[in-house]
Amino acid sequence: MSWLECPAGRHWGTMGAAGLAIFAPGPLLLVLRRAQGSHHGGTWGLPGGALEVGESSRDGALREAAEEVAGFDRALIELIASYRDPCPAACGWSYTTWLARTRSAFAAQPGNWEHTAYRWTNPAAPALQLLPALAAALPRWRPSGDVLTCSGPVVDEESHEFL
Repeated sequence: MSWLECPAGRHWGTMGAAGLAIFAPGPLLLVLRRAQGSHHGGTWGLPGGALEVGESSRDGALREAAEEVAGFDRALIELIASYRDPCPAACGWSYTTWLARTRSAFAAQPGNWEHTAYRWTNPAAPALQLLPALAAALPRWRPSGDVLTCSGPVVDEESHEFL
């Protein structure tokens, strides 16, 4: 993968990128600490990364979660919606976060060199140094019991309709 240069800066992945926000009752959110050698190393973020050619954001988010979270099992989560965050310079690049829920906080470990630890944290008060993009997006996602509400352009990629 490579960087895409645009007037707003550099974006990881020329096809866009996607990640997975997994919420468990509590509410809790699964976050991973980024390795020091990575972009924003030492901060906590979501499993995610660059999309491959021809890959949907949904498939990319699930692939990245499987690569980055040892113990991730697709059967443990229910995808709810996706949140697309386009580049402000309208260069065509976007980051899509898939919101998912699970019945309980499952055991996991970092799945590759990109992360050094994982943690389930309270999304309303994470008390961690978050990746800047996650810190900006987190207030838009408000879990309460079994309900997850979102503000902003939440799109169901399967039907391309706003939810």
